[in-house]
Amino acid sequence: MWITTAVLFLTAAIGIYQEGLASPSLLGLVVLPIVNAVIWGIWLGVTTLVFAVASLLIVAYFYLFAGRTSVLDLETFHQSPLNWAVAAFGMVVCAIWGIWVADLQRQHWKKALKGLREENRLREESEARKRELEAHWQSIAQSLPAVIFTLVLNSNRKYEMRSVSEGSQVFWGIDPRDIETDIQVLLSLLDAKTKTEIEAALLESERTMLPLNLRFMTTSSEGAINWFQASARPLPASGGEIHWHCIAVDITREVAAENDARKQTELAQQAQRQKSVGQLTAGVAHDFNNILAVILGNLELLKDDQPDGEAVALIDKAINASEKGADLTRNMLAFSRQATLKPKILDLNEVVRTSSSWMSRAIPNNCDVETYLQTGLWKTKVDESSVASAILNLLVNARDALPDGGKITIETSNVRIDEDYIGDQTDDIEPGRYVLLAVSDNGIGISKSDLETVFEPFFTTKEPGKGTGLGLAMVQGFMRQSKGKVAAYSETGVGTTIKLYFPAYMGEADAAAPISHVSNPEPTKGARLLLVEDETQILEMLQKTLCRAGYEIVAASSGDQAAAIFSEDSHFDLLITDIVMPGNLQGTTLARALRAKRPDLPAIFMSGYARESTVHGNGLRSDDIRLMKPVSRQHLLSAIEQALGKAKT
Repeated sequence: MWITTAVLFLTAAIGIYQEGLASPSLLGLVVLPIVNAVIWGIWLGVTTLVFAVASLLIVAYFYLFAGRTSVLDLETFHQSPLNWAVAAFGMVVCAIWGIWVADLQRQHWKKALKGLREENRLREESEARKRELEAHWQSIAQSLPAVIFTLVLNSNRKYEMRSVSEGSQVFWGIDPRDIETDIQVLLSLLDAKTKTEIEAALLESERTMLPLNLRFMTTSSEGAINWFQASARPLPASGGEIHWHCIAVDITREVAAENDARKQTELAQQAQRQKSVGQLTAGVAHDFNNILAVILGNLELLKDDQPDGEAVALIDKAINASEKGADLTRNMLAFSRQATLKPKILDLNEVVRTSSSWMSRAIPNNCDVETYLQTGLWKTKVDESSVASAILNLLVNARDALPDGGKITIETSNVRIDEDYIGDQTDDIEPGRYVLLAVSDNGIGISKSDLETVFEPFFTTKEPGKGTGLGLAMVQGFMRQSKGKVAAYSETGVGTTIKLYFPAYMGEADAAAPISHVSNPEPTKGARLLLVEDETQILEMLQKTLCRAGYEIVAASSGDQAAAIFSEDSHFDLLITDIVMPGNLQGTTLARALRAKRPDLPAIFMSGYARESTVHGNGLRSDDIRLMKPVSRQHLLSAIEQALGKAKT
């Protein structure tokens, strides 16, 4: 291109020099800059024009000042065929040159246009693939139970969110564009603790450039709580930014399942602990009850031989202490749901009113007790003494929570629990009607961590020596055994409320009157009793007690021995037997064997085990009398006379 331009330019300059202004070469100096400008660009056209003007000025100098004249005779020049041939040849050369240059440029433009078209096609295909991929990932993002976004730490050390998926509208109730505009819209759904944890995780990820995984909770403007598991990897970006491409998966159901599994595990562990302690307690109670039976029986025998005076008073105190020991054993069995209960239809309002007589002795003067008893309270069928014991335990706990005095409230109400009501601490109670008995105080309260274990046996927040940790465990065991529920609510510095939910009894009153014990029963003189007891001391004490009462006693130390005695002489008015004994025949199987010969034989069963005393079947009848050791003489004699009376009828 440069060579062609130079040759053409030089040819035009020579022609002008030879012929002056009459030379056709002047057209070359005019056309050449224009052609170069059109084909090769303005810069080459301007450069060619500058050289053309300079050449023309040089030729003008020679003509004007150096004496240069034209040697060409134009008239003679035009008459020569050779000159026309040369002119035609020059014209053809210039035309060929112009056509060739124009074709080169046209080919160049065609190639460039083709390249542009191919580039445009590729761009369109790329954009189509991009749109397809975006639609694909958008579809995936919308189908996932998650929110996908890019978290950006910009150059100003401020966080912002970009490319937020539509999941933010589904799970957070926030339009993605609102979050991209202002991240605070999302942060308002997080509590202070969660914000601190997320910020610390981001700083650690920025420092180590390692992926982050964190779990957080959000609360929407409608109050809906959702849990998310977020995963992201930090990537450095231009401008000093750091990007975390995040996916926050909704794990609300998984968290609920984990909480439920943890709660079930805790309940199972608690039940296992109660079972283990209950089994231990039952064994201890059996032996302890037998010991108390010997002590109580011998004290009553000793009292009969003493004249009224100081000795009798001391014996009465010892008897009273033995009975309290028996009550303690029953209370220890209560939390393991092995206590003997005698449910009857009760009005809890009356139980509370009756309890007022001893409340004053348990509550100091600096504590005010208020009662709010609902009128028309439903009845419930529970063990009255256990209810009174539960109230006492709750009052004592409330009293201890008020070291400087305060207020204790006892209230009753009717409660209907349905599917909508179930929740919080009543999630394991069957829907239905319940009678609520609540004891509240405005004392020091219980911490959240302690509240979770407050019903554990032997757990106590009191000082050493001021609590056994069995009070609430006994209440819980009694309520479970009564098909009810106990729940605790407390706030540190505000107070505590313990709620007892008793199943409402909506039926008629029991047709059969409860068994009544005669205050001073008159023994049936000469009645022949078969007494069976494997504990030698208890057997001797019972035999002596019953003989003094006027009964004829035949004693046996095992069921097998008693069966042998009965096979030789079956003329007995009553069988009194322990339930657990050595040998083949236990108390229940002994009764069944003897009744095979004497179906009308009445029986009284005694046991030191709580569960054994409520056994049905295996030889026990519904009208058989069951006694829990230790039993007082008066109670035993009443039971004997009642059994003998039934035999007579």
